Amino acid sequence: MKPTIKLITNDWIKQNNPCREAIDNWWDKKERDPLKILKLLIKDKKLDWANWFIVRIMEYKDYVSYAVFAAEQVIGIYENKYPADKRPREAIEAAKRCIDNPSEENKAAAWAAGTAAEAAWVAAWAAAEAAWAVGVAAWATAEAAWAAAWATAAAARATGATAAAAAVATRTATWAAGAAGAAGAAGAAGAAGAAMKKKILDYGIKLLEVWEGEMIAFKDFFDFRDTIIKATNDSIERGQVNMGYLETKLEEIYKENTSPTTEGGSDG
Repeated sequence: MKPTIKLITNDWIKQNNPCREAIDNWWDKKERDPLKILKLLIKDKKLDWANWFIVRIMEYKDYVSYAVFAAEQVIGIYENKYPADKRPREAIEAAKRCIDNPSEENKAAAWAAGTAAEAAWVAAWAAAEAAWAVGVAAWATAEAAWAAAWATAAAARATGATAAAAAVATRTATWAAGAAGAAGAAGAAGAAGAAMKKKILDYGIKLLEVWEGEMIAFKDFFDFRDTIIKATNDSIERGQVNMGYLETKLEEIYKENTSPTTEGGSDG
């Protein structure tokens, strides 16, 4: 889907209120195109800024998809520790239903599932606090499960809240991945968390670039159509070609060959 804005303007900045450091960073580069800004942030390893920014240039379907993808990356951490607790998984599934059908009924169901996942998150936090007395590895494992549950609740909440709620799913998924990394090896938390955040951001860029590719195809289609119209103009005037039929068939061909696809499952 397309970004919700074409250019970053002073009005957009006033409305969204990014931090002063981020504003200076964008303005110094004199870039206003949102997709290009996003890619520059990632290139500069400003991943927290990129996560904050990306959901604010997405439409509803994309930012919910983004949040769901983030939660799916870490749900296994929770389920490995609490295999009988289905609440976080149910929160993800409820959020998924809102991607293609954001009805009030589906949003309400997702919100309720998010509340249930939050209860799982609270219980997991209590377990993490208890694990602290056991040792660092036990604490990290319990913390990872807690953060994973939080990510699923955030994904469900994103269906009925602002786009900013979707960014929470990425932050907490990053936290879960980092904690899981720390449980496995000393000093691994930072690298694991950064890798997870980059993976989720890359998925978000793919969502936005689907539209970018459609626009190229759309332009190519009309160039093609105009060429045919020009080439057959004499025949049309003689009544040998039905103009309406020609345009209808060309548009049908375009739609058949440029329908966007969305990735599904735990990998997208």
